[in-house]
Amino acid sequence: QSSRLICAWYVAANAGATVTAVVPAGAPHVWWNPGQREAHVLMEFLPALDTETFFENWFGLAADGRFNGKGLPRSVLQLMVIARDYRREIGFPPPLSWIVTPLSFALAPVARLRGYRGRYERYSGRAEAVPAPLDVGVRS
Repeated sequence: QSSRLICAWYVAANAGATVTAVVPAGAPHVWWNPGQREAHVLMEFLPALDTETFFENWFGLAADGRFNGKGLPRSVLQLMVIARDYRREIGFPPPLSWIVTPLSFALAPVARLRGYRGRYERYSGRAEAVPAPLDVGVRS
């Protein structure tokens, strides 16, 4: 297993203090703004994978009112597609992961048939084409 780290730097809204936190990859954690004022956050994810696209879509869906009061998608099918598409970027702690992971593999295809996506152009722009891998095999 790699020694990937998720690093987060943020300014506490009420105290005005700068706080640095380093969270090892896979370590359970949550983050939120404990105050009433706007907080400014700067995060670095190593390796980044597709974390930026995840956040663009997560917060885009939230801004469009598609989340409940607990900060989760109103639709279980939407959550399953996100969990499946971004399984390398995000994770759920046990015992929730024991339920969400297998359900996302089963329900994400159903959700896609119903029109749910993990990535929407509206939030992330057009997807860039991924070049085909080079054939570097030895031919005889």
